[in-house]
Amino acid sequence: MRGFYPTYRGTINGASIILDISKNEAKKLVQALEKEGFLERDLETETRCRNEIWAKDGVWKNTINGNALAQAPAKTISRRKAEEIVQEFLKRVKTVNENGPYLYCVKRAAIFGSFLGDSPVLGDVDIAVEVTRKPYPDEEYEIKAAERRRGRRFSNLVEEIAWPQIEVEKFLRSRQRISLHYYDELENFQKQPDFKYKILEIPLNGPEKYETLQ
Repeated sequence: MRGFYPTYRGTINGASIILDISKNEAKKLVQALEKEGFLERDLETETRCRNEIWAKDGVWKNTINGNALAQAPAKTISRRKAEEIVQEFLKRVKTVNENGPYLYCVKRAAIFGSFLGDSPVLGDVDIAVEVTRKPYPDEEYEIKAAERRRGRRFSNLVEEIAWPQIEVEKFLRSRQRISLHYYDELENFQKQPDFKYKILEIPLNGPEKYETLQ
């Protein structure tokens, strides 16, 4: 497995992984959100990816009401707190990108949403990232990936296979008020009126060392 691994998005497996709940709980949650009109089946993706193991239980996408719900802020935070969260996020990016135990690195990141406005209070900080596998030879990567998985219990095969990437994404969030998005989502967001984003400067010792992977 090389490069970006976003395939658990929109699936029951994905909900289980991201929310850290059992697959059965995730299934009930997805069914409830579909019944309430916040999710709908993504038939196009299901047809295109019908032979993929991660899509065998179905793929969902947000409805218009689902997007509105996703964008609705919960508790607010101050702009100063949001700025601290961004700085801490960049420190974690540096940790991930250094020659440490992580097998994926952050290639690029951008911030968008209310952080780029003038309001003194904000909801979650919206950050889009692109992560990519560090250029270990395949055999070495599999050995290191096995080490990263050792001693852990996984809810499903998708989580086990994708763990080296998932653990990076979990670390980047680090239970902070961050709404983490995939970088390719920016293309769809740009269709919205007045949408803007700002490229974040990735700390040194980062992805420039891994360009050979692309």
